[in-house]
Order: sequence, then C-alpha cells, then structure tokens
Amino acid sequence: MSLTDRNLRTSSDEAPQVRPRRRWVLPAAGAVLLLAGCTVAGVNLLGGHDDPAPAAPTASSGPSAEEIQAAKDAAWKSVQAYNELTLQAERVNSLSGIDLSSVAIESAIKSEQSWIDNQIATGTRGDGTSRAELISAEYNAAAPDAFAPARVRVSTCYDTSDYRILDQAGNNVRLGPDGSTIYATRLVVNFWAYDEDGAWKVDGGQRTETPC
Repeated sequence: MSLTDRNLRTSSDEAPQVRPRRRWVLPAAGAVLLLAGCTVAGVNLLGGHDDPAPAAPTASSGPSAEEIQAAKDAAWKSVQAYNELTLQAERVNSLSGIDLSSVAIESAIKSEQSWIDNQIATGTRGDGTSRAELISAEYNAAAPDAFAPARVRVSTCYDTSDYRILDQAGNNVRLGPDGSTIYATRLVVNFWAYDEDGAWKVDGGQRTETPC
C-alpha cells in the first residue's frame, strides 16, 4: 500500500463511521416529589409505609487489562497482515486468491479494489515493499448502548521508501526527472480496527502529514 499515492482518508481523531446498530434510548428519570416532615423512620404519615428505595444499578465490569492488551496485539497483527495482503494484490493487480476479508472490513476491501482498478486503467502496478512500524495502540470499549463496537486505533510510521509504482515500460512513476522520489516516504498513518465477533478487522488507513 502506497501511503501517498492511495486515496487515503484525511486523518482525524475520530473513528470512521460504521453502520450503526440499533440504539436504545432510556427514558429520563421521573421527577421526585419530596414531602418534608411527612415521613418518620420509613413510615409515611399520610398512610402506610414508604416503598423501599430502589437498589443502585450495578456497573458492568469492563475488559481486564489483559483483555485490552490482547485486543491491541490482535489489532496490530491485523494491520500488519492487511499491509502484506494489499502489497501482494497490487503487485498482480488482483484480489483473486487473497483473503482480505479475514483482516479487513467491507469498506476497506472496496477501497483496495478501487485502487487496483485505477492501476489497471493507468497501466501501472505496485512493486517492492512498504513497512508499518508501530507507534501506539489505543483501545476504545464498545459503546454502552451498542451503537459502536469495540475498536483499537493503531498509529504507525508508514515507510514506503522501498515501494515503487511501475508503468508498462517498467519505469517508477514515483520518481521525478532527477531520480528522486516526488512523494513523502515516511508519514504517520492511523488505522482503526474493529472487533467483529472476536476477529479484529481493519478499516483502511488515515494518512497524516506528520513525518516520522
């Protein structure tokens, strides 16, 4: 994957939009009527006993530190696999026989197919390699209302200094007339990975203009 040639999203701190699940809306708590001086020791002087106070809701326990670290490790592994699989696909301009769905969500697969279609149309193909070096991984728990799944933001230093895009004559179109690359070769690229039934899948990359 070429970080400067691909149509990557502009980076932001927010996760890309995903298809929302059904969102439940809880009603607001009703107003509480206080009758000063009308209760003594739990007895309602207006008649009968007060209803017992409702039990405080118990907060659901979140994932353990070990589970969070496992999620980060799995997301980073998916980013690495995604990078390698897209490189393979771009060398031959085909996703045939490449199981990208095992590490990427549908929108990322469609984006990769669009890039391959563009290379075919322009008579180019990928060559060489690129490397994603881990900077950090940030875990975000699933939303309490199930509106969004758990996700991990993986920040990488993306190095394409050894990546080429070749035309039909074998010329590297990433080079200028003087033989130097006309694109940045090391930039921060952020990936979002989502938990899909225990499998962490990547939603492409968000390129920044930050060198690394």
